[in-house]
Amino acid sequence: MNSYTEFSPSKNGLHTISEGKLEKNTKGNRKGQIEIYSRSRYFTFTNNHYSGSPKTIEKRQIELTAIHQEIFPTADIQSIQPTLTTQAIICDDETLLQRARKAKDGPKFIDLFDKGDISSYDKDDSRADMALCCMLAFYCGNDSERIDRLFRMSALCRDKWVNRSDYRDNTISKAIALSAQNRDKVGDKKINKDDAKLILKSASTFESKPIFWLWPNRFPRGMVSLLVGPCGAGKSYLAMLMAANISQGADWPDCSNTNGKGSVIIFSDEESPVYAIRPRLDKCGADCSKILIYDGLLIDGNVYDFDIVSRLKLLDEAICNVPDCQIVLFDSITGFLGKTDANSNADVRQILTPLAELAERRNIAIIGISHFNKKIDLKGVERVIGSTAFAAVSRSVWGVVFDENNTPSRLLLPLKTNYSVNPTGLRFNINDNGVCFSQEPVKIANPSKQTCRQAEATEKAIEFLNNELTDKSFVSSKELYEKAEKAEISKSSLSKAKTKLNLKCWKLGFDCGWVWALPSPVDTGD
Repeated sequence: MNSYTEFSPSKNGLHTISEGKLEKNTKGNRKGQIEIYSRSRYFTFTNNHYSGSPKTIEKRQIELTAIHQEIFPTADIQSIQPTLTTQAIICDDETLLQRARKAKDGPKFIDLFDKGDISSYDKDDSRADMALCCMLAFYCGNDSERIDRLFRMSALCRDKWVNRSDYRDNTISKAIALSAQNRDKVGDKKINKDDAKLILKSASTFESKPIFWLWPNRFPRGMVSLLVGPCGAGKSYLAMLMAANISQGADWPDCSNTNGKGSVIIFSDEESPVYAIRPRLDKCGADCSKILIYDGLLIDGNVYDFDIVSRLKLLDEAICNVPDCQIVLFDSITGFLGKTDANSNADVRQILTPLAELAERRNIAIIGISHFNKKIDLKGVERVIGSTAFAAVSRSVWGVVFDENNTPSRLLLPLKTNYSVNPTGLRFNINDNGVCFSQEPVKIANPSKQTCRQAEATEKAIEFLNNELTDKSFVSSKELYEKAEKAEISKSSLSKAKTKLNLKCWKLGFDCGWVWALPSPVDTGD
């Protein structure tokens, strides 16, 4: 439920208190060891808080309804046809979905579309498909192509829908017919744009909520954040330090850990669990029993790739099964978008919005790791590769770049912080002992522009040297300087890149010039 939870007086049970209402005319308040009450019941508060749960009573109507319906099902809930009271208005897909989620029947829509929860339909996939299609038909104005397109974005989409055109077309056709009948039954009149009205609420009706932090003043819980930067800067290694700290309940480099020990879920499409993730966790002192690493998606004995687009329900279930989960890491976030166009603002928003809602509902931090694009003239937050929606939806964006004033060091710098108060940067090194932070905060004027531009000049030089020296025994420094000048890379940037790459340099002979060569591979953290 992700609301305030405490031990019962006997210490053998748990009491979870949340804000919400039970369905009218429901039957049953106790089944087995589970009891659910909303009135006419007294119990004792112990103030013996259950570690890992929020310390505040949260609104959890959707979860309450879902749990109560699953344990104490009622006949009126099983209807295939949803009661639709919201009128359809032509709009883009994202606006349409948001309208459906916020409508009177929004909880039912969220259960089907976002969660793939079919428990209200006797766990009958076909009935659930029909119910969602009826809703989509209403909001789409019976546009069959749009119904199909949106259904494919839902958590209910599966191979049968994609591969069985007869089933798909028949379901959509019936849904359109049922939707029309349902509108007639409830007395809906034909949509008229003149009838549309804005819903405005007084600010006094909204309840203020505090920000819960994973890493205080840097990475919030209940929200999506990003960790971005150039290749090799140490983003992934830093993420492993964060995972290690959470697994141990250890303090952060600049402040205390206020959450205690917790579990971590890691999705990585870039790093090997045996060659990178586990060794880095060990160096950072992690309790690896608290860290879960994605290792495939098993369906009917076959292994598939996981993506946020169509399998968000499975992630929700996984988090539910790890009650002390504090963070989910995606390295990289773009690697788990399926076939989504990562450069499309609308497509990315449609994926990240439900992900952000999941983070809030479960009170966890979801952190995506990503790279900079090649447009070095832009400021830092605009350097996030792909659509601007990645940074727009994220509430916190931090950059990891090389420290141009201290060659071995890296900098963790704020690029976008919606809720942090006067955030400062931090300097850290990666060595044989893992990640080591300096105690002094780093303050840089306009870091998102100045520092990232400097780092990108060095990054460009690093890329140049890697391309020129890979698969070659050595190359003369004179030739490299000449080619670098043509590529508009300064001698200063080339020199810094040479140091960062730890190139081998020697003279071939007394009358010969210097040559450069790549060293043996080392672990840079990305």
